[in-house]
Amino acid sequence: MTRPRLIALCFLFLFLAQAFWMADGRRVDEEELAAGNASSSPIVRLAAHPGFWLELTLWKADPRLPRLSFIVFGLLLGGSLWYVAHRLYGNRGGYIALALYCFSPLSILAAARIGPDAPAAWGFYGTVFYAIALSHTLDASARDRLLRAALFGLSLGLAAAALYPAALGLLPALAFLFYLAPHRRAAALVWAALSVAIAGGLFGGVHLWAGMDLVASLRVGYFLAFRPRVASGGIPWPAVVPLFLACLPALLLFGLALLTVFRSRRSRYFGNLAPLAIGLPLALLALATPFYLSVRNLVLALPFLCLFVAGVFADLLEEEFEGPPSRLARAVLLVTLALNALACLWLLPRF
Repeated sequence: MTRPRLIALCFLFLFLAQAFWMADGRRVDEEELAAGNASSSPIVRLAAHPGFWLELTLWKADPRLPRLSFIVFGLLLGGSLWYVAHRLYGNRGGYIALALYCFSPLSILAAARIGPDAPAAWGFYGTVFYAIALSHTLDASARDRLLRAALFGLSLGLAAAALYPAALGLLPALAFLFYLAPHRRAAALVWAALSVAIAGGLFGGVHLWAGMDLVASLRVGYFLAFRPRVASGGIPWPAVVPLFLACLPALLLFGLALLTVFRSRRSRYFGNLAPLAIGLPLALLALATPFYLSVRNLVLALPFLCLFVAGVFADLLEEEFEGPPSRLARAVLLVTLALNALACLWLLPRF
């Protein structure tokens, strides 16, 4: 095993330890009980009750078992984030992206709780990047195109079956697919239609497998809700304040990365701007939705924002730009990532 992969596995192991720490010893609360028992998300229902042989009383007594499926989804998202960041920005970019993801309370809580956040985020992320991968294989063999189209469709189906609004990931995916294949848009449309058909088959299949009425679940499913008055209890500030404090170092890095993009033309290229174009609108959408939905929007945005920060700082740390600015960027990055990890570990027990 190569050294970069070993370091990535160490980061993912730390993520796994934190997720088990949060899941261990916590009884299933009312929100998780509703998600696992009568959720409008068939993926959550299946993941919380694998095989349908677990009695509710069993996993109420030992909540680690049903939560294990969601921890696996969180790990898979972390591994996918590493793969893309490593391919786009090199080893440094991969380390930065994983350090932000593995010490984010958003990712850890999404993985440690029964709910649609972790599988939806993984499916949404895969929808976008498999569409980009498909655009690069339109001139390759039919086998490669079929594989990318199938993975694109499976990711989209998983995202939609986990959280209905996550199906909107199809919009940026198609935009990137047609943008990156300007001379093969007819072929791109054909393969995208195949992917959507695969996604539709998976979406309907999991409803059938979970024994759920598709029409009834769509009626009660939330899609987009802007500042509704029905948000029960309003915003739970005791949970919001620790979340903000735990994310403060990461927000600082994001602000510095955003400032760098505005000031440096060298950082404004597709590999940096594409994740920003998805992550930033999702983060802004979180400000316009009720708290429980806004957290899910932030979880969907998280891997894209991690990619954006990783790409910008990987550019700043390139060897050809060694000098005082590069050394300053390295020092700021290392100190802020360390503070981010400490803040996460300190504040996680408050959630």
